[in-house]
This record gives sequence, C-alpha cells and structure tokens, in this order.
Amino acid sequence: METFNQIAKMVKQRTGKDITLESNLKDTGIDSLDLLDFIVEAEGIFNVEISDDELLKLQTVKDVVVAIDSKR
Repeated sequence: METFNQIAKMVKQRTGKDITLESNLKDTGIDSLDLLDFIVEAEGIFNVEISDDELLKLQTVKDVVVAIDSKR
C-alpha cells in the first residue's frame, strides 16, 4: 500500500486527479511522454529500474505498483 500511496500522490501532483489501483494510466491524463518522466521519477524515489520492455506493458496504476514492488 505504501507504493500505491506514493504513486497516487505523484499522479495527484501532476494531474490533480485521484486514482485507484484500477485506474488506467491514460485516463489519468498521463500521456506517453509524461509516463516516461513519471517512471523516471518513480525509479528515483523507489530506487528501482524499470526496463523499456516493462514500461511498454504498463497500463494501469496497479501495473506500476507491481513493477516497482517486484524490484524492492
């Protein structure tokens, strides 16, 4: 839940929108360029690295949380 809370905070700061685990990243207003910046920021915060292949598979907030948590 800690990862989700931090991700939710990051999305809220960028878009002003509240999210759930099921939220689709496109529905949050984060486009593909924003997603790259968002993931780079998340990598720094969580001290993980998400590969380009993984990045392309991220569709929902839950996908981001699982990707980050699997590397911690």
